Amino acid sequence: MSVPADETVGDLPVRDVGLTLAGIGGLQESSAPQNVRARQSVSRISREELEDRFLRLRDENISLKQHANKQEEKIKRMATKLIRLVNDKKRSEQVGGGPKRLGQVVELEEMIEHLQERVRELEKQNESLRSKLISTKQQLQIQGHRPCPYSYVQSRINTGLKKKIVGTNGLGGGEAVIESQREHIEELEHAKEILASQLRRKGKEIEESVLRLKEQETTSQRLNIRDNVEMIKVRKQLVEKSNALSAMEAKFLHLQENQKNLKMSHDALIAKGDELNLQLKEERLKCLHLEKELQSVTISNRRTEELQERINDLEKEKELLRENYDKLYNSVFSMTHEQQWILKEQQLKRRIAELETAIKSDLADKNEILDKIKVERDQKEKLMQENKDLQLCYLEHKQQLDELKNHVKFLTKESDIDVAELNEALLHIKTEVEVVTQKMEHLQKDYELKLEQYVHLLDIRAARIRKLEAQLRDIVYGTTPHKSRPEVLPGDPVDEFDETLHLQRGENLFEIHIGKVIFSSGAMHAFGDHEPATFCTYAFYDFELQITPIVYGRTPSYDFTSQYLVQADDCFLHYIQQNTITLEVHHAYGTDYETVAECQLKFHEILENNGKIHSTANLVGVKENIQNYGTIEYWIRLRVPMDQAIHLYKERSKALGYIASNLREREQPSQQQIPRTAQVSTSTDGNLNELHITIKCCNNLRSRKRHLQPNPYVVYKFFDFADHDTPIIPSSNNPQIDDHMCFQVPMNADLDRYLKSESLSFYVFDDGETEEGAYVGKANVPLISLAHDRSISVRFVFEKNYGPSKFTVKWFEYGNKWSSTVLVLLQKPTPKPRQRVAQADKKVSFPDLSTVRMANWNQKATEKIRIEIISLGLTESRIASDETIQQLFVECRLYNLLAEETPLSLPKPTSGQRIHYNYSSVIHVDKANNGARREYLKLMLLKPDLHTDSLRFTVVSDPPEDEQDLECEDIGFAYVSLREIFQKQRDIIEQDIDVFDAQDDSAVIGKLKVSVEALHALRSVYQECQDD
Repeated sequence: MSVPADETVGDLPVRDVGLTLAGIGGLQESSAPQNVRARQSVSRISREELEDRFLRLRDENISLKQHANKQEEKIKRMATKLIRLVNDKKRSEQVGGGPKRLGQVVELEEMIEHLQERVRELEKQNESLRSKLISTKQQLQIQGHRPCPYSYVQSRINTGLKKKIVGTNGLGGGEAVIESQREHIEELEHAKEILASQLRRKGKEIEESVLRLKEQETTSQRLNIRDNVEMIKVRKQLVEKSNALSAMEAKFLHLQENQKNLKMSHDALIAKGDELNLQLKEERLKCLHLEKELQSVTISNRRTEELQERINDLEKEKELLRENYDKLYNSVFSMTHEQQWILKEQQLKRRIAELETAIKSDLADKNEILDKIKVERDQKEKLMQENKDLQLCYLEHKQQLDELKNHVKFLTKESDIDVAELNEALLHIKTEVEVVTQKMEHLQKDYELKLEQYVHLLDIRAARIRKLEAQLRDIVYGTTPHKSRPEVLPGDPVDEFDETLHLQRGENLFEIHIGKVIFSSGAMHAFGDHEPATFCTYAFYDFELQITPIVYGRTPSYDFTSQYLVQADDCFLHYIQQNTITLEVHHAYGTDYETVAECQLKFHEILENNGKIHSTANLVGVKENIQNYGTIEYWIRLRVPMDQAIHLYKERSKALGYIASNLREREQPSQQQIPRTAQVSTSTDGNLNELHITIKCCNNLRSRKRHLQPNPYVVYKFFDFADHDTPIIPSSNNPQIDDHMCFQVPMNADLDRYLKSESLSFYVFDDGETEEGAYVGKANVPLISLAHDRSISVRFVFEKNYGPSKFTVKWFEYGNKWSSTVLVLLQKPTPKPRQRVAQADKKVSFPDLSTVRMANWNQKATEKIRIEIISLGLTESRIASDETIQQLFVECRLYNLLAEETPLSLPKPTSGQRIHYNYSSVIHVDKANNGARREYLKLMLLKPDLHTDSLRFTVVSDPPEDEQDLECEDIGFAYVSLREIFQKQRDIIEQDIDVFDAQDDSAVIGKLKVSVEALHALRSVYQECQDD
């Protein structure tokens, strides 16, 4: 009989020690005598006992192996938990969390794993019990249907009761034998039960002894396992300490490199600080200069007050003259004295004319007043002397008046007086005096108006100075420095610079690496081949076409790098920032190929980061049936870092953007080119009108990447038109967008419903943002004001609180009034469609509006002369070789009436190159406000022999900033004849004119490209001459 299996075998580890000496006499001995003794001891044991022991040992070995496997799995789990716990502890120490919560989390994870293992064990036990239950049920069913040969069952326990006799027959002796045999059987069964109980008791004792032995073995094994676990822990700690030591060494080296970089950046910052201090000194000097100009303006204001006092004195003198004339009215004088009075009157008129010219000179432009203060002071002294002369003249006149009175008394006695002639002369004198007074009043009003204009111009100038200071501050302090150290990943190979590569000053090496392409399932289906042969082509900048090797497979790895030796100037950096290149994927079969897909490769990220810039691009199928052809992996790199050049380029591009916006602000609204929509709204019922949407600027924008400035642009969708996006403004937190868009919309019920119920959403995106759908800001503008014939021009705040943005939405402006006749929308909730049947009493004259619009446009065109200075190029002459001439600007002058000049002086171009000003200006020649200019044009057209009939363009040399004490020098002149434009009946549009040397009129030193649009104005002036 076999000993029952131990229930704790699966829980406790047992050392495999083999058979004991008491049982088999040491089977594990390897020597020959021991083997002999072992064989003798084994021969003494019966076969059944040997089989029983063998099976028991095999079961113990299996259970030990299972327990060892479990212990190994448990050790692995504990090791992973320990590593995770260490990592979590490090992470929590970096973040600042407590270790107590980490311990709780680990305990919970251990509890969950233990419960999961327990659940798996219980499920296995449940399955085994279910199988046993099913087998037991089957056995019970089989036994229940088994036939029994007897009608009763003999009881196994002797109760001592008498048994009933079922029946009697004649066989009495057989029944007694049967009864005795039954008693004997019962005794044997009772003895069997006693032996079984004894056997069970012996078995329990044996099991208890076996359990004690197993417990002793398990305790020893547990001690060994504990020692092994401690040894493993110590080894792991040793490995961790060595890894930490190597990490600390690497970190120490990295910190040393960072320290060197910080020292270099610190030195650069100190140098930059010195430059900024110099700039600050220059700005302070400019402020002092502006303060001096302000003081001179106050002096001019005092001068105007003195002139006003002079005017009052002249009015008093006029009153005195009037009194003298009244006295003369009552007296009689001879013709000789009358002629003298007429001469004196003419002298007074001349004097009044001189005073008028002096007042006009005093009311000249503000800049001329500042330049001619000394001249005005001299004029003041002269006027004071003339005032003294006038006082002396007044005394002389008084003396003469007394003499005339005496002479009149004498004449009254001698002859009669012609009173009618005297009255007529006095009336004539009175009318002339009234005309003079009216002119004085008119001059005084003009003087006051011009003073108001000067104050307004000063306010505009102050606002412009503040704006330019803010823009300069953004250029100097807002431009983000370029990163000098790229992020090196652990898996990236270390690039070594090619020592044999020799670069000149300003040169760099630009690299494009094409990695691999992953084709989509649709692309593979279109190929019709499991291993298609493909290659790529692309062209960069002004270099030749590059072709990769032909590679087979679904994910071909081209591993192709092209290197370009480039001149790292502003042109190249502008190309990198603004442009992309097209990469084409070709399918090769035989000697022919087919273009199957293409994509755009972008390079603008190289201006933000250094080193390798890894990117991916989506391939788009050339054919329309497949759009998603897969993706391509590539990287780009500038081999030599050029942080300072990129930083300076960003500053220059930002400054040029601000300059362009400032130039656009200086232009008149009539000069600005208004963009038109390429299509009209899809709903074409009803009359058309134009809606103008202007996006002016955004303020205080912040990128999602805190260390970078955004490259913003605005996108919006109006009504049923397509999305409209503005140009991208590079690297600016306060971009000046100035985007103007015109939409032609039908005036119907759909538009009315849209304006009253919807809002116009403006989204500001960052071109440098890689995440799809992420925007910098959003503003919702309600459009209900447009439905009530009102424009919208307000600052709106973005939802992300990044600052206000200024938008303008208005209807088209005909002349100076809103087109309210076209803006009358339908007022009823359910408007009826318009009828095309003409009715006598309900006509809307929309063609008249277009006629009025064209008439207003023609009227504006006939009241101005538009001049545009486009570019300048120099030939090989003394000007090109003169090193003292560095900066050039162009001045345009119309006779002595008006002078305009380009706002910027640009560097002198080399021979064969051009500098572009792109400056436009307008000379107004309307009759109301600019009568002198219009009279000059009349005189020019009426007198062919007049030589001053041209616009003169003067090329001027601007002294450098470090030599501001030098004066500007005229180096060349160019002329455009207005009379020739009128004779040929053709404006000059982007035409090159010769620039003559200022010292030698016959020498041509260059070409100036200009546009002069004056034909409409000259025709209008000539028509006025014909009418007169």
